[in-house]
Amino acid sequence: MTLQIAVVGDAVKLTRLSDALASHPNAHVLITAGSAEYSYSLLRQNSAVDTVLIDPLADQFDPYKSSQFILETRVTHPDIAIVLLVSDEELRADLHRFPHELRQRIGHYFRIDPSAAGPDLDAQVDQAVQQCVRWHAEAGRHPRDRPYVYDIALSFAGEDRDFARDLDEILTERGVRVFYDDDKKALLWGKNLYTTLYDVYANQSRFCVLLVSAAYRDKMWTNHERAAAQARALEMRGQEYILPIRIEDVTIQGVPPTIAALPASLGAARIADLVIEKIAASV
Repeated sequence: MTLQIAVVGDAVKLTRLSDALASHPNAHVLITAGSAEYSYSLLRQNSAVDTVLIDPLADQFDPYKSSQFILETRVTHPDIAIVLLVSDEELRADLHRFPHELRQRIGHYFRIDPSAAGPDLDAQVDQAVQQCVRWHAEAGRHPRDRPYVYDIALSFAGEDRDFARDLDEILTERGVRVFYDDDKKALLWGKNLYTTLYDVYANQSRFCVLLVSAAYRDKMWTNHERAAAQARALEMRGQEYILPIRIEDVTIQGVPPTIAALPASLGAARIADLVIEKIAASV
C-alpha cells in the first residue's frame, strides 16, 4: 500500500521531512498546506487522501486551531490516519494548551520528530509509514461502523430557529451530519411525522442537541422530540445523549438542572467547536 498523504505545517521547518517522504516507497504526498484552516477545503477536494501529517505547533496556527482540525478530521473522515509532527519534549511542554478531548487521546497518535537528524528522521518516517499501513489494513478488515444516520439531531422551537439555523450551517459546512428539519423537507414530505421524528431522536442520531427555552417547553412537537430523546437517554445507561443549550433559563420536564448545559451566549461558532469535540470523543 502507498499512503496518499496531506502534510500540514511550515514548509521550511518540514523540508527534510518532505525529502524523507519523497524517497519512501510507500509514501506519496498529494497536498501540502501551511495552516489547518486552509486544509479543510483541501481535504474536501482530495478524497484520495488517507493519511494526514500535521505539525500541531506550527507558527501559522495555534494549538486550538490545529486541535479542531484534528478532531474534525476524526469525525468527518474516520478512515484517515493522523500523524503528529512534533517531538516528545515539545508536546509535553505545550500539552496544556490543547483541548481536553485531545489531551486525553494524544498518546494514541503516531508521531514523527521533524527535527531529528538524518538517519533518525528516516527511521521515524519509515516507522510511522508502516504503522499507518498496518492501521489502514486493520481498518479494511474491520470497517468502522457508522450506525447513526446523523451525528447531531437539533431539537428546537420555531421561535429559536435563527440560532438552530446558524448552528446547522456551521456544523454542516464542517462535515457534521445534522438533522435540521428545514434541510429535510423532501425527506419528510408525505411521511408520518409522529413516527418519523420519534425514530430520528430515539434511534438515528449520535447526540440530540436541545435548545432550551420557554417556547420549547410549551410546544407539542418539541415535547414529542424530547420524549423520544429521553427514551434513548434511558437506554444509554448514564452516557450522554441529550446536550442542552440554554437560550432561556427555564425548566424542561425530564431535563433536570443537574445536566450540564451550555449557554447560547457562547455563540453558534464556539458551540459548534464543542459539538465536534464531543463527537470526536465518542468515535
